[in-house]
Amino acid sequence: MSATIRLHDPAPEWQSYIRLATYDLIVEKSGKDAALAWINGMPMYAQIGWAMGVWLALLGSILLLIRSRWAVWSFGLSLVGAILSLGYQLTLAPPMPGAENSPMMKVMPAVILLIAVALFLYARAMEKKGVLR
Repeated sequence: MSATIRLHDPAPEWQSYIRLATYDLIVEKSGKDAALAWINGMPMYAQIGWAMGVWLALLGSILLLIRSRWAVWSFGLSLVGAILSLGYQLTLAPPMPGAENSPMMKVMPAVILLIAVALFLYARAMEKKGVLR
């Protein structure tokens, strides 16, 4: 009898967003260019919101994988962070250098918020179903 091994990515597709956002934050915080100057020009609450949005979503994903009920709180706080950061970027911040007329700069904030809401609602639904401990 031969055993068949199936290799697959155990992380759902939505967690790719978390990986990309984390990578984006690391790259932009470690570089020295116009985008970094734009980010560093944000007020502290917007930078804290950005960090909360990224890192608490990553933590929420890990907690979801281990079926912890704390994933709901992590995703909820991540959503608050995303709202703080994106709220500033959309209302008070000058346009990001080099992306003033980019359609993606108009679309991505909505996509990010939609994903953050979906992650929170999914974790909450799994908690109500008893999947999370």
